[in-house]
Amino acid sequence: MLERKLTTIDNPKLKDACELFWICKGQIPTTMYYEYTVNDIYNVYFRRVWGWDPNEVLHRREGFEEAYNKFLANWPEA
Repeated sequence: MLERKLTTIDNPKLKDACELFWICKGQIPTTMYYEYTVNDIYNVYFRRVWGWDPNEVLHRREGFEEAYNKFLANWPEA
């Protein structure tokens, strides 16, 4: 059984995992609050994006910073 440990904003993989998911799906999932979700998404989507054309990745990255700032603004209080 997975431990549902909440992650923190200080998690170094959080922003990268959100960005990789954004590049593939165009959104940030609401389940990114859990440690295991951050790690799983980072690992899966890193492998998925690894072989893509860098220009495609750059194009798909548009709008991420604004979405990430909104995501952080809605971060649940501990």
